[in-house]
Formats: sequence, C-alpha cells, structure tokens
Amino acid sequence: MQIPSFDRAPAVAGSFYPGSAPGLAKTVKDMLDAVQPDAIVENPLMIMAPHAGYIYSGRIAAECLCRVGLPQTLFLLGPNHTGKGQRLAVWPNGNWNTPLGSVPVDAEAAEMLIRSDAGYKADREAHERDHCLEVLLPFLQVKAPGIRIVPVSVAWPDLGALRRAGEVLAQAMDTLSGLGRGSSILVSSDMSHFLKQEDAKKVDSLALQHVLELDPEALFNTVLGRRISMCGVLPATLALFAAKLKGARHTRPVAYATSGDVSGDMGRVVGYSSLIVW
Repeated sequence: MQIPSFDRAPAVAGSFYPGSAPGLAKTVKDMLDAVQPDAIVENPLMIMAPHAGYIYSGRIAAECLCRVGLPQTLFLLGPNHTGKGQRLAVWPNGNWNTPLGSVPVDAEAAEMLIRSDAGYKADREAHERDHCLEVLLPFLQVKAPGIRIVPVSVAWPDLGALRRAGEVLAQAMDTLSGLGRGSSILVSSDMSHFLKQEDAKKVDSLALQHVLELDPEALFNTVLGRRISMCGVLPATLALFAAKLKGARHTRPVAYATSGDVSGDMGRVVGYSSLIVW
C-alpha cells in the first residue's frame, strides 16, 4: 500500500535557530567558515552531533560537519523527546522544511527499513514536534545541498532490538551502495544533562569512550546502568551496530563543550560532543 506523502513543517525555527532565511543562512555559514579542517573524511559511516540551540551547540556540530564529505543519502537517527509515536519511527516520504527550503526524504531508502522485520514503522507523530533532527538540517542544506535524508526516531530501550535494527540499517546501506548510491548515518545526541561541569565531563567521557571504541553493548549498558542522561544513547547504539557491520575501524573525537562554557553557569550544564566513525 502506498503511503501518502506529507511534508514536515519546522517546529523550532526562531527558537533553537534563527527563523528568517537570511539570518539562518548567515549564522550557519559563519559557523562552518570558522572551522579550518586539517583533514576530510569522505563518506563516513557514522557522525554524531548535538542538537541544542545554536548558541550552545552549533559550533560543536559545525566542527564535525566541516570535516566530512557527505554522500547522497543520510540516515538521520535521533532520540524521541516527546514520547509520542512508534519505537522506531521512520518519516517515510515527502520533504522536511526549514526557512532555507526543503530537504527531500529518500523514500526508497526509508521503505527498505519499513518493510523489514526489525520494527521500523512509518510514523510521523514521533517527529512532528521533536527538535533533534530538525536543528541539524540547516547545516546540511548549506554544506550539502541536494542531500536526501531518512529521518528515524529511536525509542526502543532493548539491546537485542537495537542490534537487529542496526543489522537492517547496514543491509539498507549495502543495497544503496549496490545501486551506486552512497549513504551515511548522522546520530543526533546531546550528552549529560543538568550536572555540575566537572561531573558532566566525567560521565560524558565514560559514554564517549565506548562510542570511540565501537562498542555498542558497553555504551548501552554503561549509560543505562549508570543513569547517564545522554539523550541519544539508543540511536547511537543502533548506529554503532550498523557501522560495525559496515566495517568501521576508525573513530575520531572532534569537539566537546558544555552549556556552561557559553552561559558561565557551571552548576547545571548540558554536555555536547561530536565525532566521526569510518
């Protein structure tokens, strides 16, 4: 059965990022132009970047995205902040809009996930009011115009389910490769929330070390077991399973900061990190 096509309107334009096209384009371009990358990783298997307001986390995202060459299709994996919708919710078609215009959904790649046995479901409710993928889109629009996306909201706290979902994602990436179309995964995640600066850095380093070691099981067990408030642990776990199956061997931490570095309030910070896997 054909799924009706719907576009997604921006939910946080004017709050998390500038609401006007000229202001947004200048803000994103200035952040990207401020980075002087020493090397470029072409078609990385996985990228992780934060999703707070640009004043806090925009620089961390820009530092990462300036160091990669992006393929034709990007699987966007983020957490579910609203509690609505399916556990593995895929926006199946149409476009995602920002003040800079439209980003098309790769409906064919989305269908590869939806028709699998891994629990992916066509679902828009999980995405409609969530900011975590939307705030990264303007960076993609400026850096990689013409890219297609597959938005996935991940809210299934089961290691076996995430492993299976990662297997299917890797298979979809292989299928796209066989069609001559490259793909990568972009995980949207902030790190710990509302801790003292020194405590945030300690627990964030524990979680990030597991990502850099390409160890999804340890990431999942450490973050959930120690109750580290890394909001994107589930999509990051899923993505690591897929990246390992795709032959990931190298990782690179790119940038880390907290909200306190901007606000000056070190008593209750949120952590932000970006990294590359290839």
